[in-house]
Amino acid sequence: MALTVETGEGLAAADAYVSAAAFAEWVANYYGTTLPGSDAIERAIRKATAYVDARYRGRFPGCRRRQRSQALEWPRVDAVDAEGWILPFGEVPAEIVRATCEGAYREALEPGTLAPDLDRGGAISRIKAGSVEIEYAGTAPAATVFQDIDHAVARLLRPASVMFGTAVRC
Repeated sequence: MALTVETGEGLAAADAYVSAAAFAEWVANYYGTTLPGSDAIERAIRKATAYVDARYRGRFPGCRRRQRSQALEWPRVDAVDAEGWILPFGEVPAEIVRATCEGAYREALEPGTLAPDLDRGGAISRIKAGSVEIEYAGTAPAATVFQDIDHAVARLLRPASVMFGTAVRC
């Protein structure tokens, strides 16, 4: 099934922030390669879009343009970036598209990368196989941290300190 790419209208059926063609161009420009298989690419884009929305939704500024009737978190109204610049309400910011591409690239290379099932919540204290042993610090995250995706959206996110104690309904 073909992707339904968000246009900035707040589509009820959107399932992607980037088209397969735009993603392929991005991969060629950033990684100097191509990825085979259009069905696998579309699945990776859908997974990456869902990942970006789920991971950052609580820190995105503003409110969804069409409230609950739009499928994805973007476009948004009353949104400003970390420097105070107003984000146009009729578009998906380039940072969101880039983060989606970063995630889709990883997901295309290794399906399941973005949202793996975590045994026992992923809180592994120690792994030992023969003489090889790995023990994680108590503060180690339970899942992989994708820094390129974090960096891509960083300018758009509200600081965590602003979130606590603030309830906003659009």
